Amino acid sequence: MRLLGVDYGTKRIGLALADTEAPVAVPLETVPAKGMEADVLAVAKIAAREGASAAVVGLPRSLTDAGAGSDWSRQVLAFAAALAERGGLKVETEDERFSSGLVESARRSAGAGAHDVDKDAAAAAVILQAWLDRRSS
Repeated sequence: MRLLGVDYGTKRIGLALADTEAPVAVPLETVPAKGMEADVLAVAKIAAREGASAAVVGLPRSLTDAGAGSDWSRQVLAFAAALAERGGLKVETEDERFSSGLVESARRSAGAGAHDVDKDAAAAAVILQAWLDRRSS
């Protein structure tokens, strides 16, 4: 099964791909955010183009929210629900708490040239890989 990783943001949406047969997430692309309805349609179109039947959306959590969530996490959940309903995808969420930090750390460690990496798509790959890793253990 082909999977689409999604790092949903107010300015950009990072996307990544993986296949359950070879469970390694790779960055795909970043699309500009244009509002929830347009974002759902854009992500669903890319999922169809790539043959993905499911999506893993990064869910922002804080270390102190005790499960209550934030306004932003509720917006992301609304996006995930709309993607499932209107995009025809099976959608799950994955904690994205450290994804951006991991990408930034990797970029710093890699040195020159690493700053050309699409950080939003890379964050989507981190989110998707975490979901894949959790499923395999």
